[in-house]
Amino acid sequence: MDLNAAVIRSIVFPLMHIVKGNNITEYLNYLQKSQFFLKEEIHNLQKEKLRKLLLHCVNHVPAYSLYKHLIPLIEEDAFSALYEFPVLTKHQVNNTIDDLIYINADKNKLIPNRTGGSTGEPVRFYIDRLTSEYSEAARWRGLSWWDIKIGDKCLMVWGNPLELNKRENLI
Repeated sequence: MDLNAAVIRSIVFPLMHIVKGNNITEYLNYLQKSQFFLKEEIHNLQKEKLRKLLLHCVNHVPAYSLYKHLIPLIEEDAFSALYEFPVLTKHQVNNTIDDLIYINADKNKLIPNRTGGSTGEPVRFYIDRLTSEYSEAARWRGLSWWDIKIGDKCLMVWGNPLELNKRENLI
């Protein structure tokens, strides 16, 4: 048994929850259970989450206030309503980023992020703490499929083709 892994799993992560209010373990436990929901349960969960998301956007995100007329359709069939929203280009997202943020969001608590730009222009966006923690939990769930648990040693190799090309040009 790896002592470091046991300490991280049993002490460090629980302390992060107590000291920082980190909920990664809670989200991970939910994801571990929900991955075994029946197909119909997953579909209903997706439908309800999409409904809530679309309603939130049309009511609280400036860029989507134009779509309030879709509220009845969203309530009836969120999947169909989704087709009524435009697909945004990278350029549109980058140029209207402030209009894509929840009107009551505390911008000081948002975490700036961006895509790698491997297909051209990187997309700039913000995430909140909940999203960051949920993403981390999802990563650990995926790793668990290979029996890698919180605290286990593992090697992850990432590469951004644009960054690698830049480096090659320097050599």
